[in-house]
Amino acid sequence: MSDPHTGADLDAWHDLGAWAKADPGNWAVWPLLYHLAKLMRARTTVEVGIGRGHGTYVLGLHAKEVGGKHYAIDVASGMINRATLVVRQFDLPVTVLHGDSKAIVWRQGIDLLYVDGGHSSEQVYGDLENYAPWVRRGGLMILDDYGKRHLGVTEAADTWMTVHFADWSTMGWPWCWWLLCRRL
Repeated sequence: MSDPHTGADLDAWHDLGAWAKADPGNWAVWPLLYHLAKLMRARTTVEVGIGRGHGTYVLGLHAKEVGGKHYAIDVASGMINRATLVVRQFDLPVTVLHGDSKAIVWRQGIDLLYVDGGHSSEQVYGDLENYAPWVRRGGLMILDDYGKRHLGVTEAADTWMTVHFADWSTMGWPWCWWLLCRRL
């Protein structure tokens, strides 16, 4: 699917391998993530949990278009390899980091944070503790798999937001299992 405003081919990465085609149910989420980054004018984006590489591609593509930088973080070697392939194939300004929120300590501003790593409440809470404080005022944090499907994600997000609610405006988006959080 080509973006009518930029001409960006948001589906180009499908040709990289069978793993890229394996999630047809989420096809509409990735252009949405791309357009949210564009709407936010995000120059620094961070993705916790690479999965099949959708987020790496669309956030890396956005970073390339705006002269920004995307960081893709995962603990699984297979996901690191997929992200590296996507970055090389499309010459994207992406740094792929191998580790989790305990190993990769963040210390710089983030315009858009996309959290889709481990789904245990401990992992999600650790991701939020390490990365969310670095989201700039007016920035966006998206927690994927929020809702009844993944109770660990929901529990951690709700617990974390109870403590930090004064700094964030939140909106559940059940259509794509997202919790959108804007830094006040």
